[in-house]
Amino acid sequence: ASLLASGIGQSTTVTVGYSDTQYEYYSGTSMAAPHVAGVAALVWSLHPACTADQIRSSLNKNAKDLGTAGRDDAYGDGLVQAKDASDSIGTNGCGN
Repeated sequence: ASLLASGIGQSTTVTVGYSDTQYEYYSGTSMAAPHVAGVAALVWSLHPACTADQIRSSLNKNAKDLGTAGRDDAYGDGLVQAKDASDSIGTNGCGN
């Protein structure tokens, strides 16, 4: 704290660097899980009367299919679609 306090009233320059090598590309379940959990929380916050199982069902039914038709090992149920799932619940009820 004394080092910071001794600099009060003096000007300073701060340089922030950026390199595109600071970011990494990953894929797989460990990358998808936090995104889907966030979408599930968002959809559930819009439809709090639904159960966790019903939210999961709605997300699965409204996911955009990727890869081989239907559930597969590469893409699971597909790309999560928050608005589609929420709209479906709003129109057809929990779990749809």
